[in-house]
Amino acid sequence: MEAVVLWALAVGDQMIDEFWNWFSDNVAVLSPEKLTREIVTELDRRVRLLDIPAWEIGPFDDKGEKVFFALSPGGYSDFYERTQRLVAGAPSHDGWVFLPAKPPKNWNRQFKTSGSVPVDARKWEFMVYRFDDGFVDIVLVKHNLSGFDDKKMSELAYIVVESGLGEAAIMECVNAIDVEYVDPSTVEGMTIPIGDLRTTVIRS
Repeated sequence: MEAVVLWALAVGDQMIDEFWNWFSDNVAVLSPEKLTREIVTELDRRVRLLDIPAWEIGPFDDKGEKVFFALSPGGYSDFYERTQRLVAGAPSHDGWVFLPAKPPKNWNRQFKTSGSVPVDARKWEFMVYRFDDGFVDIVLVKHNLSGFDDKKMSELAYIVVESGLGEAAIMECVNAIDVEYVDPSTVEGMTIPIGDLRTTVIRS
């Protein structure tokens, strides 16, 4: 809590108000289909002035009736406190939802790396180790994965887990995300399809 108070003092209410006022003034051109390079550059500049790592805009529901704007804490708890505080002061706009972290993606688990290498995670599998404090370790089993070194595999694992759970869930209930080689014969019936990640990790 002390860290977010110091951040708020450093940034100041005026800068926060200026950000949301700018957002309100430009909300008509901030929807995904209307974003231009110029408006993206300006939004990025203003988010960085607030010392927030990143942001994301996208459709919030399957019907396309709502759009979300997420301030991303980048996986850091101190930044999550900041984004929560910022979103608490967000304006109200019809059709918009303001979030303190990136939400889960509605996707087919196929994407490309930063080097444009295609990744198909549809058949990935994982195991979950649950602890008494409610947190979990997520282990992607490497017998089901191939084609990347350990460092890159860890990066891809984080992308897939974050996209499946959303940033908030990772910070609130995930202790670690690992990739391990597991002999298939030793975990038969224990691994879980990646499509069941969210329902497995997040319990009501």
